[in-house]
Amino acid sequence: LNVTQVEVDPTSPLVLGIQYPAGTSFTVTATVPGGWCTDDQNYGCSESFSAIGTAAEVRSSEGNRFHVDGTGFLTVRIVQAPKNYAYKKPEGWQLIDYSTPGKGTGRRSSW
Repeated sequence: LNVTQVEVDPTSPLVLGIQYPAGTSFTVTATVPGGWCTDDQNYGCSESFSAIGTAAEVRSSEGNRFHVDGTGFLTVRIVQAPKNYAYKKPEGWQLIDYSTPGKGTGRRSSW
């Protein structure tokens, strides 16, 4: 599954839930499309999500967590990321908002 062209306000959680067969394993990653991002000492271009204990925790997360219950139901929060980086390496992944500076601009992130 590839979710692209996301436009969602950071204060309005968008949660995606999909049923998979029980026992399915998952690797969930956010990746900035090629050409928009250069991985360096300050910025990362992809983030591997971590599994957490409940779907409620996913909803309140910063968007880099997922949950799979015993029946195989996957829950992921979909967030709008900046177009030219996935996260700032010194700070780590963060849920950005309209005041978050963009990469190298000093201005808000370009969405």
